[in-house]
Amino acid sequence: MNNNTTFCVVCKTSKINESDNICADCLIQIKDLEESVKKAGYTTWPIIHEELRVSYASVIRKLDYMVKKKILLPPDKNGKYFPAIKTNIKLSDIKVKFGGKNPPKDKKCIELFMKAHQGQIPAYWGMIDIEGIKPFSNYRPETSQAFIDNIHQKLKSGDLPSLYVYPENKLFIMSDDYNLYYIYLYSGYKKLPCFILGEPTGKYISDLTGPIKLPKLEAEVI
Repeated sequence: MNNNTTFCVVCKTSKINESDNICADCLIQIKDLEESVKKAGYTTWPIIHEELRVSYASVIRKLDYMVKKKILLPPDKNGKYFPAIKTNIKLSDIKVKFGGKNPPKDKKCIELFMKAHQGQIPAYWGMIDIEGIKPFSNYRPETSQAFIDNIHQKLKSGDLPSLYVYPENKLFIMSDDYNLYYIYLYSGYKKLPCFILGEPTGKYISDLTGPIKLPKLEAEVI
């Protein structure tokens, strides 16, 4: 085989360029499946097997690919795959409720978050010891089971969502995602992946990368 070719990660039979992940035929099938899932609201491997008339192994590879590419959410307890709807959002469009059943407002975090996204202050990524992360308040969220299941599926696949924190008094303050923080805490994680707003300091950081450009904001429907 030519050094510049490899096999499609989905069908495992079609030769493609190394720069590609998927062959043209599989890409068309994936696009068609994405449209059918949007119309039906969900899919299952028997439904796809019936639609495509391909082997069960091929169905599973297509589903795995769509989950990895975040086209679909991982299957629920009934084996249903729902679309992972994501849209880019503007900072100006973010509307967050504070107080009461919602977390208290952390003005400093909001200010640093805006400045980091606008390139006015540096941002970094790193692994931070959990004892070095301090929640902004003692707020405890009422986390839905759907959110918990979704995060656990991501953790099992090695996809660890990052928290946003900022340095203060040798610690890192967390106020952007109490749900995710407490799932990590109760799951026994000792180091958490974090985007750091501002210059990092202290002894709790490892695998520091940056300065970096923060990822685009996306909203995911779960």
